[in-house]
Amino acid sequence: IATSTDFIQDVGLFAADGSLIDVCWHSELNWSATAYAVGNLDDDPEGEFVAAGTGYVALCDSDGTQIASKDVGTLQPAMVGLAELDADPYPEILVGDPAGLFALEHDLQLLWHWTNGEVNAFHVPFSVADLDGDGYHDIMVRCWDDLYLLDRHSAIIATLETADCH
Repeated sequence: IATSTDFIQDVGLFAADGSLIDVCWHSELNWSATAYAVGNLDDDPEGEFVAAGTGYVALCDSDGTQIASKDVGTLQPAMVGLAELDADPYPEILVGDPAGLFALEHDLQLLWHWTNGEVNAFHVPFSVADLDGDGYHDIMVRCWDDLYLLDRHSAIIATLETADCH
């Protein structure tokens, strides 16, 4: 859950009674977009928490402890998702942002950064599914005027000009 007061933002874990268990990430930056995802990104049975903000992606354990954070060059993330993009047993992290679509390993190492070439194209929303049956997710991403279908390596499979959709 994210809370914000006077440009101070806390992302943390809260108990059912509303009490704070632990702060996963704290910032006094004033940025307008935040994005989050939850999934199991390691060998323990509990889920982890991914938070994306201006410039960074942070990974927190189920108890709220920050495991890692990395500056990946995001501008203003609007969406975070998890996808299966490689053969390891952990999902990868996708971050949709005006600067592009970022794919990160579960340990926050950058796999790839895709952009359609437009400045501030807002590479969101995106959706993931295994459309070709190869066991890996393909990614559909919406940019200003076009819809792109990418493979797990960020190669364009198809493009649809959304102006053609009536």
